[in-house]
Amino acid sequence: MISVVVVGNCNYNSQVDLMLSARALGASGITFAAQRENKRIMGLNKRIMKRWGGEFKVGFSRSIAETFKDRRNYKIVYLTQFGEPLNKVAHTLKAYRNLLVVVSSKESIKSIIDRADFKVSISRQPNSATAALSVFLHVFFEGRELAVHFKNQKQT
Repeated sequence: MISVVVVGNCNYNSQVDLMLSARALGASGITFAAQRENKRIMGLNKRIMKRWGGEFKVGFSRSIAETFKDRRNYKIVYLTQFGEPLNKVAHTLKAYRNLLVVVSSKESIKSIIDRADFKVSISRQPNSATAALSVFLHVFFEGRELAVHFKNQKQT
């Protein structure tokens, strides 16, 4: 299972982009850490699940530490431009059952770097959190996520 954590304040449009990308590309849920609950995002997620099917969890936590505490049995993968190249570590990551993929709307955050089991670079260039997450999920699932059918889908 892959769960996504977004660290740092991001606006509504960024939250929507991250949520939709994570859902469409195979993650089971997303948590916006150190952010207040956004009822618009929660409502949007419910409407999407009702119309497009599937299950996807959206959560908000008060702190990064709170988010990590709830996921002790996960390996933490921090997507950063300063990590190991994704192509070199993708096969290793597939050996783990539960991954917590962390993206940041800020530059590197020391508390995450210290806790991460893996620091993974999509490219050695600056990129957006949504782009990094999307590329990571696509490489991790080897493109199979593009063929997934969501249960109870009403929209065709």
